[in-house]
Amino acid sequence: MQLSWDPIYTSPWLVAVLAGVMFALLMLVRPEHDSLSPKRRRTLLCLRGIAGLVLVLAMLRPSLIKTDDQPAPATLAVLLDGTRSMTLPAGDGRDRWTVQRNVWDALAPALQQQDQMLEVQILSYDEAVRPQEFAAVGSWLEQPPEGAETDIAGALRGALARAAGRPLAGVVLAGDGTQTAKIEGAGAQQVARTLASLEVPLWSVPIGPRGGDDTQRDVEVDGVPDHFLVFSGNTFSLSATVRTQSLVGAEVPVRIRLVEQLSGAETGPAEEVAIRSVVPRSQSDSQAVEFSLTAPPPGRYRMEVVADEQAGEALTINNQQVSFLDVREGGGRIVFLEGEPREEQLRLRLALRRFPDLELLYRWIRRDGQAGWPVDLETVLAKNQFDIYIIGDLHSDALGDAQLQQLKQRVADGAGLLMLGGLNTFDAGGYADTPLADALPIRMDRSLARPASPDGVDAAQLPGPLKIRVARSHPVVRLNGNQEPQQTFDALAPLTGANRLADVRAIPGVQVLLESEDEDPLLVIGEYGKGRVVAFAGDSTWQWWRQGDSALHRRFWRQIMLWLLAREALSDDAISVELDVRRFASSDTPSFRIRGRTSDEAAAALALGAELIAADGTRTALPVSPRPTAAGESIVGGKLPVLPPGLYRLRGFQTEPAGGGSLEPDEIAFQVIESDRELLRPLADPAFLEQLSALTATAGGRAFAADQVDQLIDAIRTSRQQAVSPITEKKRLGDDPASGWLLFLVFSGLLIGEWVLRRRWGLV
Repeated sequence: MQLSWDPIYTSPWLVAVLAGVMFALLMLVRPEHDSLSPKRRRTLLCLRGIAGLVLVLAMLRPSLIKTDDQPAPATLAVLLDGTRSMTLPAGDGRDRWTVQRNVWDALAPALQQQDQMLEVQILSYDEAVRPQEFAAVGSWLEQPPEGAETDIAGALRGALARAAGRPLAGVVLAGDGTQTAKIEGAGAQQVARTLASLEVPLWSVPIGPRGGDDTQRDVEVDGVPDHFLVFSGNTFSLSATVRTQSLVGAEVPVRIRLVEQLSGAETGPAEEVAIRSVVPRSQSDSQAVEFSLTAPPPGRYRMEVVADEQAGEALTINNQQVSFLDVREGGGRIVFLEGEPREEQLRLRLALRRFPDLELLYRWIRRDGQAGWPVDLETVLAKNQFDIYIIGDLHSDALGDAQLQQLKQRVADGAGLLMLGGLNTFDAGGYADTPLADALPIRMDRSLARPASPDGVDAAQLPGPLKIRVARSHPVVRLNGNQEPQQTFDALAPLTGANRLADVRAIPGVQVLLESEDEDPLLVIGEYGKGRVVAFAGDSTWQWWRQGDSALHRRFWRQIMLWLLAREALSDDAISVELDVRRFASSDTPSFRIRGRTSDEAAAALALGAELIAADGTRTALPVSPRPTAAGESIVGGKLPVLPPGLYRLRGFQTEPAGGGSLEPDEIAFQVIESDRELLRPLADPAFLEQLSALTATAGGRAFAADQVDQLIDAIRTSRQQAVSPITEKKRLGDDPASGWLLFLVFSGLLIGEWVLRRRWGLV
């Protein structure tokens, strides 16, 4: 403490002059009276002199200055994890929530004893940051955590935002370190770097077992497709990923169980159809497992891929995944061999891929690659590999006689064959001298054969335009149920040209279905062995699609495919249910569509509805709205509501019968899975919190174990001691009310006293 002076106008000389003038006046203007005794005169002079001294003291303004070292005002943010992952084991026999509560019980008394300049902000975090009253934290920790997601980055940003303009003394971050929320903005590492640049330490308290802890075993099945569409008797592959933790050398059986979905909510018994064993090779292991399965009889099934529960697993909800298997009868696997990437093949492929029961493989064999002809089609021509073979504008040399003999045998065994028109097919393509010629319903002219070329042979071509005439009524050419076939083809664009199919075989089963106005065959069907064969001379049906008749274009080619597959019921009238995904989290609301198809293009739009069927049979109507459609098709769609985890069925049906009667309803099954990502990760991530603290190491940041709270308290105290700054307190006479009033009362009291004495002594 020290004494200082602060004279008025910062000039001691001015005070001295004023004091001199004042005392000179006191000496010159002295009290004089005949009755005034020397003693009384001295008393009056003394009172006046003291008043003058008080006035001089007021002009000098003396001050007492006190300097002390005190911690600067600051905020300490304490972040506590409030997510459901804190209910998982901590690795020491307790759950993480209990460990965090014990950490708080040890930390809270020390925080209350900190200096008064430190404001403690308690924040709980999950997907958001919420302030907590200091006194209420204990009761909050007594309740189970409810947070659905962990946003560590958001928690750190919240700590910065809630400092209320005061500097941060530090951030205490407790939790298991698992970031499950989608990161919005800067990540946690970036926020930690910001803290380091502000010289703010981050003290983390990781809670929970880290990866590699031998006490935390886990098996997870992942990567199973949510849906398969196969045909009965076909072989298909199912792949899955099996992740294990702390199970090195253990044999983990992985099973596939098949459950048939019967009518209503009933299901058949679970049948185990395959089993494989996985032996983990490392502490944290991930292996792909593939199963080769044979499709069961037609129907709808649920496939469960299940890994056996292992001793010591803390979490078993992730030991299985469900997939849905739709098995259809008589499906078609089609291979399309094309030599020229023309628009006809593009529109044909697009048309066939609209139908889920037709599986199409396209193979382009380039004409400029003749040096490598014949191409190797061993896998394509393998027995039972494909049901239909389509040959586009492709020269016979590209396939070779040996492979064409194989193709002929496939047709004889029951496969279908479709040969399309083009510049390098039929006669010009040299097929007359190949083994495949015997399988076709027409005879070709070997004299018209020539090497592969982009130019056609006039004798092998019919110039266009060619209007199509129906030569024979047949289900293949009945494209509109309410119309005569000829009326339908009259409305379609004529072909721009076609191959000349002059010599049709006169044998049983061979029929000309379409021809030109000059009776040139355009579409010829027949049989060879157990298979069926179609020769189509045109290559410009894509015009139908361009003129707006895409529905007729699709139906024409689909009905040819169905005939080749010996599917006699060629009607495509049906209701189908489509769902974006068949396995999704409970927080998702995927879209669905109910599609109704009818061959009667003149019919009114179908009235379609949808309903949700729960596992217990409870039905809930779903709102639907119309969607854009093509001719002969009706589509409504909607979104599924938020659903609790479980198995459900989505049913589409016709709400009002149409003129031709009602179509059969359709339904598909789907699974809603637990979306709580907090509970699906049994292992904590202490290393992440340690990394964040290490980023602020220059400011004193570090990580503390849950049993090192005393060291954390010492770190907070040390940081506060290093944050002290000198605080100067100055008290000047007259600045505060007390000293100002005291000075005024003394001065006025002296003057009043002097006046009272003069009055008593008769001087006034």
